[in-house]
Amino acid sequence: MKQKKLIIAIIFLSSFIWAWQCKNPNGPGIDWLSRNWYMSETQAPGYRGLITYGDKTTIDPQQQMGGDKRLYTNGGGINYRIPALLTLQNGNILAFADKRYNGAGDLPNRIEVMVKISTN
Repeated sequence: MKQKKLIIAIIFLSSFIWAWQCKNPNGPGIDWLSRNWYMSETQAPGYRGLITYGDKTTIDPQQQMGGDKRLYTNGGGINYRIPALLTLQNGNILAFADKRYNGAGDLPNRIEVMVKISTN
């Protein structure tokens, strides 16, 4: 009976250590010290700076997004994350965003919810 409990304890402990040490290639894994960590799109695996659709068509986002088309810009230490886009029946687009002060991290940073409308 003791041997069975010992084997179960070893398996449980090994599983716990394995899960604790797992590292996601896109992030720090289980790391309680870096809760404000985030990854930008340029750090994503396979990112080349282009958007590809269809078979061979590519778009350079920098050429498509002139200053007149940008709804949100980072400036003065303010970051934005757009978690939702909603298309209305008349074709207008609502962009809901998190306005993040003091960095791009999540809570406990100051975060405000914003909405902008695009009519073109």
